[in-house]
Amino acid sequence: MKYNDYELVYMIKENEEALEYLLKKYEPLFKKLAFSFAFKYKNRGLDVEDIIQHCRIILCKTIDMYNPNNDVLFYSYLVVCLKRGIINFVNRNMYKHTQYNYMEVEDYDNLDSFIDIYDAYENYVDYEVQTSIINFKNTLNFLDANIFELRYNGFTYKEISSLLGIEVKKVDNSLLKVRKKLEKYFLFS
Repeated sequence: MKYNDYELVYMIKENEEALEYLLKKYEPLFKKLAFSFAFKYKNRGLDVEDIIQHCRIILCKTIDMYNPNNDVLFYSYLVVCLKRGIINFVNRNMYKHTQYNYMEVEDYDNLDSFIDIYDAYENYVDYEVQTSIINFKNTLNFLDANIFELRYNGFTYKEISSLLGIEVKKVDNSLLKVRKKLEKYFLFS
């Protein structure tokens, strides 16, 4: 099966093989993220297989939420969703054994409202950061915007060069230009 991500996401509604193909395609990414988070929080007893399974669930949710009209690559959107989802998973499971030790009975009624306020604030901050980054990306020309997005998502200069079919020096020059614009953009916005 030789399809790009857009075609596979579209085909998933009609064909289960497309989902299996996407799962196989992104399994190395899931493992890489799971091992890095498990190593980072090795003293917390996180199971790598649990994190990988959570990544698979996040992929399915991401497929449902993805909108190709937002001018974001599926891969970029997936990586952001995976990182946030794993961080939430780690935070939920990391303190599971200690979170009830510090809660008093009279605070129990207010806990739900506190969690709702915290989640709303966290979503607002995430939305503001995402909006700022998207607005900045829209100020760039097409090539610079693609290079910026790929670099933002952790690709190396060499990987960006091979993906876009340009020289590594062009990637470096573009990113230097983007960094200067980024400093000015956030300094004056």
